[in-house]
Amino acid sequence: MYLPQVAVLAVSLSIILLWYWAKYQKVRSDAVLVHAPVLILAFWLISCAVFGPAFHVFRFAGVFDITIERLLFLILLFFLITGAFAGKVHFETKMSIEISMVVFAVICVLSMLRTGFYPLTPDFPSPWFVFITGYLFPFIVFVFAKNYIRNENEVQLILQALFCFGIYLSLIAFFEYFNIRQFVFPRYINNPDIGLHMDRARGPFLNAAFNGVGIL
Repeated sequence: MYLPQVAVLAVSLSIILLWYWAKYQKVRSDAVLVHAPVLILAFWLISCAVFGPAFHVFRFAGVFDITIERLLFLILLFFLITGAFAGKVHFETKMSIEISMVVFAVICVLSMLRTGFYPLTPDFPSPWFVFITGYLFPFIVFVFAKNYIRNENEVQLILQALFCFGIYLSLIAFFEYFNIRQFVFPRYINNPDIGLHMDRARGPFLNAAFNGVGIL
């Protein structure tokens, strides 16, 4: 009932906290225009794991389903496109990785032209969806990060956001493992119909959240 309000509040508070965190890290005041997109990038990385379609979907007639993750990605895309016109995004030099990404994307599209863009049965994921979310979006974000993350403080901000999120997941995994599910958020983790997340916490030594924090 209150999911949209909670989602908007969570986005707002997270951006505010990351903004003050950036100030604490002494990001130069003349880099504010560069730093604002990096804040959005940090929260987009977290929203990919939390605020997807299972959390909430905003539906409008004639428009694809809007989620917080997709809304933030559209903002990143806006920064990327406007930056290209403003001269902040450069495509002239050191393009070997981007060229490899384009070649891979073309191969994927050619493969789907032959095998189909949509799943054979409703139980299978759509190849088109997997390509867009699993490859195309990360490729675009790579170009974004390459052009907008320009100093050590901004790299540190991204890593700190991921580290704090990993600690949060560890706490959620604790509640899930001991079946204290009233404290599990997002709530859809408790939904047995969403098999991707249900009961993924398997104790402190076989727990993906702890392992992820350790690797990071």
